[in-house]
Amino acid sequence: MTLKKLLRSFVPRDFRRCRLDVLAARSLRHVTGVQHVHLAPDEVAITCLVKNGEYYIREFIEHHLELGCRHVFIIDNQSTDGTREIASRFNEVSIYTTSLNVGTYQTAIKRQAAKRCVKSGWCLDLDIDEFFDFPFASELGISGLLKYCNDNGYTAVAAQMLDMYSGRPLASLESTDFEPIRSSYTLYDTNDIREQAYRDSELTARFAKKNVLSDSSLKLLFGGIRRRLYDLDCLLTKHPLFAMNVGVELFTHVHFLNNAHVADVSGILRHYKLTNNAHITAKQNAAVFQQTSEGYRRFLDALGKNADTTLATPASRVYSSCEGLRGTIFYRASDSFTGYVDSYRTQQHASDPLGADSQ
Repeated sequence: MTLKKLLRSFVPRDFRRCRLDVLAARSLRHVTGVQHVHLAPDEVAITCLVKNGEYYIREFIEHHLELGCRHVFIIDNQSTDGTREIASRFNEVSIYTTSLNVGTYQTAIKRQAAKRCVKSGWCLDLDIDEFFDFPFASELGISGLLKYCNDNGYTAVAAQMLDMYSGRPLASLESTDFEPIRSSYTLYDTNDIREQAYRDSELTARFAKKNVLSDSSLKLLFGGIRRRLYDLDCLLTKHPLFAMNVGVELFTHVHFLNNAHVADVSGILRHYKLTNNAHITAKQNAAVFQQTSEGYRRFLDALGKNADTTLATPASRVYSSCEGLRGTIFYRASDSFTGYVDSYRTQQHASDPLGADSQ
């Protein structure tokens, strides 16, 4: 045991978390946009902690505004590229900064950003390379999902990370060219996934023990294409969407909440880690996140050894919508939720009986 770990063992976890939270709260500096939002029960704002996210940020913001998110709070960690300049072009975006080391303070910064920025309604916390989606999103919009959660007493929605990629050789991941993310990286597959019952995991026992599941079908997923590429059994399950001011314990782990009532429908995080800035991003993250730096180094090594290899296989599929995942372990929507969607359609048709056919 290292001296640091030995010293930590003598300090109560709650005390350590409190100390980190105080420092994280003090570090947040408002730069531009509104400082916080008060939301209706079916409204949501995004918080996103990012460093050098210029490659993603325009499409990230556009995608989530199109989904119906009310506001986006960017927590910038000393970016040296155009992240802040691009974000500030949007009226619906606010920018905060923090200079703390994210490797140490990540969960504390996320907790404090959510509490500082989102005073009511719901918060959707995402990494800059994660684009949120959920079943029937094009019909419901995110407010429809939140209305369902509110009506059923759910206070959190889990999501599975779906790694997106292109059919080009891995050498393309060392490019620095900008390109449209959503239209360039359309492929996914559901192979090489390890699943574990939510309640059987040591992770949930430690970080999400008080969560109440609305049904037992929720699984933790691990691996995927990153396992195939460089043998990383990465956790793909997160809890990014949660109600504010209802007693949910935020970010007990970067992927987990505690004391939440988890909904019987799950989201998808279209995960654009394997884009053509992957090499640059992996080098940056390897230097910041000490606990996962080995994984980033193995990724960089895999890129060097397999430059002419393509990730596309006969199992690859083109992503069109979350419903296209039906029948896979990534898709989870209860009969109750699909019944709600049917009722929603009926209501919409009743309010607009001519609908699209009137065009």
